[in-house]
Amino acid sequence: MSDDRSRCLTLVDCLALNATTRPSADAFVFLPDGSDREEKITWREFHAKSAAIASLLADHGLAGKPAILAYPAGIEYLAAFFGCLMAGCYAVPVHPPRRNRSAERLQSIVADSTATTILTTEALAPGLRDAMGNDALSLVATGALPESASGREPVPPSPESIAFIQYTSGSVASPKGVVVTHGNLLANERMIESFLGADATTNIVSWLPLFHDMGLIGMALQAVYGGGRCVLMPPESMLMNPVRWLRTATRYQGRVLGAPNFAWDMCAQRIRPEQREGIDLSSVLVAFNGSEPVRAETLDAFTAAWQPYGFDPNAWHPCYGLAEATLFVAGDTRTPHRVLELDGSALEEHRVEPARPGQEDVRRIVSCGTPRHEQELLIADPETLAPLPTGRVGEILVRGPNVAAGYWRAEEETRATFGCVVPGRSGEPWLRTGDLGFLDEDRLCVTGRIKDLIIVGGRNHYPSDIEAAVERSHNAVRPAGVAAFPVDTRRGEGVVVAVEMERTALRSANVAEIEDAVRRAVHDACDLAIEDCVFLRPGALPRTTSGKIRRRTCRGMFKSGEFAEA
Repeated sequence: MSDDRSRCLTLVDCLALNATTRPSADAFVFLPDGSDREEKITWREFHAKSAAIASLLADHGLAGKPAILAYPAGIEYLAAFFGCLMAGCYAVPVHPPRRNRSAERLQSIVADSTATTILTTEALAPGLRDAMGNDALSLVATGALPESASGREPVPPSPESIAFIQYTSGSVASPKGVVVTHGNLLANERMIESFLGADATTNIVSWLPLFHDMGLIGMALQAVYGGGRCVLMPPESMLMNPVRWLRTATRYQGRVLGAPNFAWDMCAQRIRPEQREGIDLSSVLVAFNGSEPVRAETLDAFTAAWQPYGFDPNAWHPCYGLAEATLFVAGDTRTPHRVLELDGSALEEHRVEPARPGQEDVRRIVSCGTPRHEQELLIADPETLAPLPTGRVGEILVRGPNVAAGYWRAEEETRATFGCVVPGRSGEPWLRTGDLGFLDEDRLCVTGRIKDLIIVGGRNHYPSDIEAAVERSHNAVRPAGVAAFPVDTRRGEGVVVAVEMERTALRSANVAEIEDAVRRAVHDACDLAIEDCVFLRPGALPRTTSGKIRRRTCRGMFKSGEFAEA
């Protein structure tokens, strides 16, 4: 980091520094169709556009107030975000509701945030007004502004002031707004920089949604912090045709790529051999996977598929984070990344024991590395909060300057989650992550989430293990298209799996044969008999804004008979 950058107190300072020291360098490149057509903006232009939006927001009196950001993917989304940061307005990034789809989530965020203004584009404004059905909301289109500041001069933000409110994408019905300060944001970008090894020469290539923390903070804002270039594409362009992501990485010599398990799986399984011609991934130095938990099988499959095309397996950087810690908590930069083969039965009892030679019940756990800078980690008993010794699985607790200020307008939940006091440990309170894991020497290993544990016959089962077994069971099962969730039976808790089928298998599939394969796979991998198996069309499973399957919603849909079976 340069001496100039070390004096930056907020990301607004970092942007101003880039505009001064690298004015003509590309800041962002956006590919609207995920292919050839590109839109570019330099650091000087981006700073001017953001400042013009900040002036508009100041004129609207939005300093110290929340405002919804409802934009499609693209540069204007980021300019509006920085306009909010400059104006002291609390940005609330959201995904605009799709045409003919319910706006229920957006309506609930608007209600919880108390926002009275939605920032958007000219094209989206009429549809948003119809979808919201709220005449009290003010819709402000930001695209037609001159690229220079005018009007009221915004007050520069301080590290202690609120930067934005990140609504979590969990499966709970009521959204929770995580309050991120400018100081939280800068501290986390510093941590991410040390994890990625990014600098002003780094090309980041991303399709991740900008309304979600991994795409916004981990990719786009990291480019602002380090002064590199971020190449963006719409999420749907990658999801429809994943080879576009890797072609873009080849074209722009991408050094940093990142995604959850499902995207790496798609690239390993869905890109045909003839589509791979011309792809060269030798420029990729960091390929991070931020799933909970990271699957060793996913890393292995992508490596096997793309190592012949220049991908270096040493580029894998598994990591862990959550919105309540702004984004990033820990990441593994040592090569090769570490995969532990553990006794599955012992892990069910929250004990960490190496698998025995020839053992069938083996869990492969990927290390997610060590915390960065002032970040601290602790493994504690979820009931007593007492620190656990090495070799025990417990709740992951976190504290550091990147831990957010709390939940918006939710004092009780903030105290419960952000105010954890550990017996015998003085200093600042800890953040309860709700995630389970253990420390392997100094490396964090994540095993699952407390609330997602399924207990059958007194044994703990992680839904991710069951889902992975189902995905491997038959080629008609859609990758990343399985949900495992508990149901109540007369014998206690049982397990149901909801399975999306590949579109090509819908007409000709032998459902009885597939179900038999699913049941055998779960029994063999988890020593578990499932209660029921539901087969669905592609895309039928409810997902969060970041693409994670909502297991609790699946459970409710199953109980109410809402699933439309294939």
